[in-house]
Amino acid sequence: WYQRRVRGPGGMAVKLDMSICSTATFIGGRYTKNARNISQSPWHVEGKAVCESVEEIIGGPLASVFKADSANMHAAGREDIDVRMLGTGRPFYIQLVNARVYPDQEALARAEEHINASHGKVQCRGLQVVSRAQTDVVKAGQEDKNKEYRCIIRTDSPVTEEDVARLSSVRDLLLNQETPLRVLHRRSPLLRKRRIISVNARLLTEDEVAM
Repeated sequence: WYQRRVRGPGGMAVKLDMSICSTATFIGGRYTKNARNISQSPWHVEGKAVCESVEEIIGGPLASVFKADSANMHAAGREDIDVRMLGTGRPFYIQLVNARVYPDQEALARAEEHINASHGKVQCRGLQVVSRAQTDVVKAGQEDKNKEYRCIIRTDSPVTEEDVARLSSVRDLLLNQETPLRVLHRRSPLLRKRRIISVNARLLTEDEVAM
């Protein structure tokens, strides 16, 4: 914000008020979530935070370092709050609103090192400035992607090797998925087509199966 008094036509005093804002800055990368009970975006109930969020853990320091008004995260899909995000990480970008310091690659490397050193539960890598056009790739990944899940299932009755073999034979199974309860507050209650490409099951004990 800038204010100055100048003389207008005929010597009339004029006060000029100017507010200058920078265009949005986009920082892309990948994140892994090594602990459970961390949401991707801030989650508040009656004004109180329910848990930590990936957006705050990564976006908060970036907004501070580059003196932005706020930092908003967008990612290629999202995992449940009680699920870890491992492997090579989930693509994301942070939108810095009105950043007063432009992030060069050296500053981003220092910010990445700081974030990873200060919070072992969430890690980020490959932070770099991306264009608005490049953010479309992340947005497209929200709908067009293959996911790989790992889980352990505990059953009420004994499971046989034959049961496991039938599970492992599943290929291209089409499902109708109802909108999950956790996102009903922001998404319409619809049936969405989902396809299970393949299943790899392994018997652990008589009542536990790894998939």
